[in-house]
Amino acid sequence: MPCGISSNFNDRILPTITSDTTIQHFFGNCASDGTCNPPPLTTYNVTFSVNTANITVGPNGMYAGGGVLGDAVAVPLSDPDGDGTWTGVASLADGITGNYIFLNSPSHGGDWGTKEDLTGLPCADPNNWNDRILPVITSDTTLLHCFGNCVTDGTCGVDPCLQIAPYLEDFAAGLPTCWDENQTTGSGWVFSGNPGYTAGSNGRPSGTYAWIDFSGSDVGAVLNAPPVDISALTTPELSFDYFSDQGTFTVTPANILYIEADNGSAWVIIDSIQDATTPGWNAYTYDITGYDG
Repeated sequence: MPCGISSNFNDRILPTITSDTTIQHFFGNCASDGTCNPPPLTTYNVTFSVNTANITVGPNGMYAGGGVLGDAVAVPLSDPDGDGTWTGVASLADGITGNYIFLNSPSHGGDWGTKEDLTGLPCADPNNWNDRILPVITSDTTLLHCFGNCVTDGTCGVDPCLQIAPYLEDFAAGLPTCWDENQTTGSGWVFSGNPGYTAGSNGRPSGTYAWIDFSGSDVGAVLNAPPVDISALTTPELSFDYFSDQGTFTVTPANILYIEADNGSAWVIIDSIQDATTPGWNAYTYDITGYDG
């Protein structure tokens, strides 16, 4: 600032004193009229752009929010040309940084359940709810994104886990790469060892199937396959062999296996199997036409 001496720690300059003198200041700037009018704030337009090719946008549209932007509906985005890329502009102060996130169809300012999930990704800040990190803003800036991942060229890139049908998995090497296994409690799905009870003599060698033992504390066990591109198939099908035989034991009620597909916006139940009395391995095949979201 003009009232500071750069060669002397940017201190103020005292005028030559020749009489009783009153000097008026404003803390932090050079105003000398005794007022406290703040200096003009330098701001820049930051354009937030997010590609939604990998999701289905909800009825309330897309927003940027959180962190330095504000609540879940802080910056409304729009897609006037319908190409799937939503944009919006926020006016941010020079030098600002912090966190932000994109949200799919939030219904109110506290609707954080609609935010993208960046857990474990390099563009997430694990110390701030896995939100994105805003670079220091020093000029008008356009930031390109893909919802839910770290691609920064305006596309959604190629999913490294995407498989092209026909696709086969035999579980011979344990939990396959890009598969996800989780459960509320218990050990969940297992890929080696002997399942015990009647299933222990199912006729197939250990290590060639995934199994789960619900005689213990297993609750909410989920096994997720990676995305599979079925677009080249005329009649895409999901096929698997299933063994669930209680033998001489009693299971009340019988466990339920849910077969679900992600249509791009939600998990859709294709079928459910509740059978603990049919002996041996049984083949199931489902037409999955239309589940290519």
